[in-house]
Amino acid sequence: MKKFRVGIIGAGDIAVMHAQAYGELAEECELVAIADTDEDRARRLAEAAGAEAETFADYRRLLEREDIDIVSVCTPPYVREEPIVAALAAGKHVMAEKPLAASLEECDAMLEAAAKHDRKLAVMLQTRFELPVRQIRHLVASGAIGAPLFASAANHHWRGERYYGKPWRGTWERERGGVLMNLGIHTLDVLLWTLGELSAVRADIATLGNRIETEDAATASLKFACGALAQFVCTTTHPVDGSSLEISGRSRMVRYPLSFAAYAQNDAGYPIRDEAAEVELAQAADAYALDAEDVTEGFSGPIRDLFAAIREDREPITGGLSVRRTIEAVTAIYKSAATGAEVRLPIGRDDVCYTTAGLHRLMKTIK
Repeated sequence: MKKFRVGIIGAGDIAVMHAQAYGELAEECELVAIADTDEDRARRLAEAAGAEAETFADYRRLLEREDIDIVSVCTPPYVREEPIVAALAAGKHVMAEKPLAASLEECDAMLEAAAKHDRKLAVMLQTRFELPVRQIRHLVASGAIGAPLFASAANHHWRGERYYGKPWRGTWERERGGVLMNLGIHTLDVLLWTLGELSAVRADIATLGNRIETEDAATASLKFACGALAQFVCTTTHPVDGSSLEISGRSRMVRYPLSFAAYAQNDAGYPIRDEAAEVELAQAADAYALDAEDVTEGFSGPIRDLFAAIREDREPITGGLSVRRTIEAVTAIYKSAATGAEVRLPIGRDDVCYTTAGLHRLMKTIK
């Protein structure tokens, strides 16, 4: 099997994670080039990765190498669209760090480039590859909990002033959003990936504990096309890091971290625990785990899936088309928070929030 030859654009902290993942998949790939505006940093990353990789200060020189098959784009959010589009135009498949884009306008430019040049575009949303997440999604999709009716999801973090000390963090122009866009997006993405098409959003955002321009807390009420309602929250002001997800049907529930709950009713209609149903859910989850082929978690998960998608000529699990829906949900949350109104989806190209400039202008009106 031919090994994929890989380049990385951007050699900061997140690029280290990408490089480590490629190293874990060394039987399938080889890291051959790294580009960063600070070429010494690119050299340090190559050394740390144990790779005999050529380094560049200009990513366009990396893209000139015809032998490179895949490029990881690990630049800060405000300089992500240009190298992604350029890499696709140069005939490279792309693994993009999240968030994929600041707006639907940027998403569509990337998707159009991927389609035009017949290349795969995947996004590093590795939470989709956690086995418990995949088990939960399977139980919902298979009808094991019945029709999903309600969900709640939370993404809690704590970040201090030093975290926001990097000049691109905490600003609309450079980070392209706050906790919602850059941390909460993982849990929101899993919720959308599991429940499907979103139909409406009502939301609030605030900056509560940090001296930054963007939000450090967000709450949203979500309506799904399947009929389910959901609550979503994320923040960087919570003293205990962690994510949670609960999805319930009429009488059965699945949770992340993976657990189950089920109820029957007594003669008066009050709940009593349905242990047999809980065992059934656990058995279905275990059966899925046994059938799952080579489950790869962490950063290696999306990368290995991209390899398979290229070989099988299919859309990656974290492909750009799927992730666009997550960016649309983020956009809708921001718009609802700014306007105080419910936002219905889809968001059209004529919407003020379709473009990065329009969305950011609106967000800066929030007091």
